[in-house]
Amino acid sequence: AITKGIDHVGLSVKNLEESKIFTSVALNNSTIYKNLNFRYPYRGLHHLAFQVETAEDLYKVEKKLKENNYRIQFDGVGVRGEEGDFLALYFYDPSGIRIELVSNELDEIGRIPIIGGCGAID
Repeated sequence: AITKGIDHVGLSVKNLEESKIFTSVALNNSTIYKNLNFRYPYRGLHHLAFQVETAEDLYKVEKKLKENNYRIQFDGVGVRGEEGDFLALYFYDPSGIRIELVSNELDEIGRIPIIGGCGAID
């Protein structure tokens, strides 16, 4: 498998404080929810993010997605503008679920375009 496990899951909640209280009671953990000030019109799953080992992995997936006419966000691999310098690829499955692949490699040369990030929607 090209993925190395889940990196993170983005959830959009109706009331952040209520959600923090719920997870504190149910899971003894209120840090599951962070306020990132995204304005997402829907509630539920925002996106799934999987870790990949290298930027090369991102480009391989991007190529396959384009060859098969799958929907890619931000035109392909880029530097996550909102979250830092990590490289990422955002795309959608046939049901419209947004998936992010992220590599911890950095764009040290500055050649890769800065894209939106986890909070950006289109």
